[in-house]
Amino acid sequence: MNLPLALFFDIDGTLLDSKTHSIPDSTIQALNTLADQGYAICIASGRSAFMVEELKLKGLVKWKYVVCGNGHTILDEDFKVIRQKFFTQNEIDAVLRIADQHNISVTLEGPDGAMLNKPSLYVDIAHRYYHEYIPPIKAYEGERIDKIIVFEKEDFDWSIFKEVAEIEIKPTMTT
Repeated sequence: MNLPLALFFDIDGTLLDSKTHSIPDSTIQALNTLADQGYAICIASGRSAFMVEELKLKGLVKWKYVVCGNGHTILDEDFKVIRQKFFTQNEIDAVLRIADQHNISVTLEGPDGAMLNKPSLYVDIAHRYYHEYIPPIKAYEGERIDKIIVFEKEDFDWSIFKEVAEIEIKPTMTT
């Protein structure tokens, strides 16, 4: 039987206990045992790199790679960036223009943190669910952005963003 060389784990709802919002000691021990047996233990998360670093996961487990922002940023075992894909200025401007036209909340995230264009009920719901802080309301000023989150109701028609051909919309639900 061929065994996997790497094992990837999500953070929210997988590594983090949903009640304590920390990684249980038993999970840390099990992951380190797997690492000692030669498996590459990795994280694959939608969280941005700065949000992963805020969880203070470095050193808890012998991580091989940490994939953040749904693949836009990859960190090595020392949590150093080895790959990062940023959105272009045109892509960001197009998303913000469409969002503004339709009164939609958007979070932009990058190496320097996160910013929100406007508050909304959907922002509150999502951030309460993940126990995350709500980023400050701030105008975009050309910062490097590697993750865009658009907040809307469950049955929203995402086709309004189809003109931004370079961006793939992946609707998800947090509640």
